[in-house]
Amino acid sequence: PELERLAAVASQSPVEVPEAATPPSLTQEVVPDVSDQEAAALTALLRRLGAEDALARKGLFRIPGDATNCAAARERLAAGDDIASSLDVDDAATLAKGWFRDRPGLLPRSVNEALRAAAEACADDEVFAGQARELLDGVPVVRDLLSLLNAVARREADNAMTPENLAICWAPNVFVLDPNSAASVADLQPAIRIAARLVEVGD
Repeated sequence: PELERLAAVASQSPVEVPEAATPPSLTQEVVPDVSDQEAAALTALLRRLGAEDALARKGLFRIPGDATNCAAARERLAAGDDIASSLDVDDAATLAKGWFRDRPGLLPRSVNEALRAAAEACADDEVFAGQARELLDGVPVVRDLLSLLNAVARREADNAMTPENLAICWAPNVFVLDPNSAASVADLQPAIRIAARLVEVGD
């Protein structure tokens, strides 16, 4: 679904000039506000997905949850109900992906580009991990997501989810520079590469 959404955006006309063509000095970043309640809902979902049964679920994040259950759970989470721990694993995974998809721009463009530059410059994973940790210090929701994804990747023997598989699932929701621009499809592969590297280095 994420790839189809990006392809649909790219096919719209007229085609907009990709944001990357705008001089960096003129690029204004807008990071959406996240309320305490929204952050608490995400934390609860990530905690659910870090449970033993979730980490061992084959195809975690690739298998969609039940649409009806997810719609009802989304409303209850938005209302502050503490239901995450009782959610089906695939429903929780779908809701977590939707949480990020509904909030494009959580990862500021400057941080995204700096992460890519650091990955290009650092062959040593430990050095890259240190730089990534500093860059993500101000984006705790993305840092927490990556910590979970690293835990999932470490259970690859159980869930069949490699860092690359996880990156394919998550890059369109978090790591594409501008998901609403015509350049988003061309940027998907670089976004997948940086997401996979970040998942690999983990904490």
